[in-house]
Amino acid sequence: MIKIAHILMSYGDPNQHYTSNFLEQISVKSHDSIHMVFASNIFKKKNKVKALSVGSFDGIKMDYTTLKVLVKLFFFDYDFKCVTKNFKLKQKIRFTLKWRYLLQSNVNLIHVHHFHTVSETILKYFKLKGLPIIVSFRGSDLVIKSESEDFNKKIKYVSHVHTISYYMKSLFDKKSLDIPVSVIYRSIEKTSSIKIEHQKNSNITRIISIGRLVWIKGHFYLLDALYNLKKNGFNFCLDIYGEGDLRSFYEFRIKQLGLEKNVFLRGFIDNNKLKEEYTNYDLAVQPSFYEALSNGLLDLISHNIPCVISNQGGMMELIDEGVNGEVFDINVPKTLENAILKCKNLNKNKLAKYNSSFLEGFSPKVELDKFENLYNSLVK
Repeated sequence: MIKIAHILMSYGDPNQHYTSNFLEQISVKSHDSIHMVFASNIFKKKNKVKALSVGSFDGIKMDYTTLKVLVKLFFFDYDFKCVTKNFKLKQKIRFTLKWRYLLQSNVNLIHVHHFHTVSETILKYFKLKGLPIIVSFRGSDLVIKSESEDFNKKIKYVSHVHTISYYMKSLFDKKSLDIPVSVIYRSIEKTSSIKIEHQKNSNITRIISIGRLVWIKGHFYLLDALYNLKKNGFNFCLDIYGEGDLRSFYEFRIKQLGLEKNVFLRGFIDNNKLKEEYTNYDLAVQPSFYEALSNGLLDLISHNIPCVISNQGGMMELIDEGVNGEVFDINVPKTLENAILKCKNLNKNKLAKYNSSFLEGFSPKVELDKFENLYNSLVK
């Protein structure tokens, strides 16, 4: 029986449900492995996967059990003494208490889902123990933080890297590190009984855009494009779902462009409620400067909504231009206008047939099988 430790920032967060759902699914599916979660924040008290806290000192008392753990590590664990040899006593105690449950877990494999949550010391410890360590890179840990000294110190202890797109793999490959990489896409439940014609009133093109109101999502490009199209007689309604620091800017910009009757900031709503709204839209636009893959885009595709995307990141792996969406050049924002018009006229039946076949590669079974094969290949 293989015991696998999953280390992440948050478990059970309703706003970040993907990882929690994945862990619950693989725990139910696996018959020859035990999955344990170690998280800084645990939102649900009753979880399908055993979840233990790391980083919290709440409820930890210097009782007999705790003293027994400290004595075992401090005096009888050679690897622990190696990685903490330069620690002062107080620092060593705090480190032990933080990672107490993981240090006692007797696991066979470590899967780090959020690289910034682990220290060099804990990675070095398990490397000395001979445990394989997998790290998943889904976004900023690789794109933004990978140039930091901390990243370069920690990555040398990693046995295997998992990325959620071939774009992310290409970024990691550029670092020329001798670490194997596996691409495993995030899964999505196949949606049934999707209506092909989303909009009854063909005089108005209803557009949806999903993403936080931050610069990287590129909503200002969309507003400018729609402003130009409106001048040429394009009749539309745009709903933007998401919150962020730029809300006041977008409120001002919408008014400045005279789009108050066309563009609406809908704020954040629960993902399940958002899906209920999908049948009201003719097309979606994701004008991001960067996306590792985009769960939102994958969800829109599963609902057979034609999508316009920028030519950035892993989004390009999800759209077959002219079939289930259109692509515009982020460096030539004017091309977004033409992409919107072309996307509006895509053949919906051809789109639905393509999406149905394409999404077979994104089923939960495919994802879970690939991870199980990866885990088994690393545990000798």
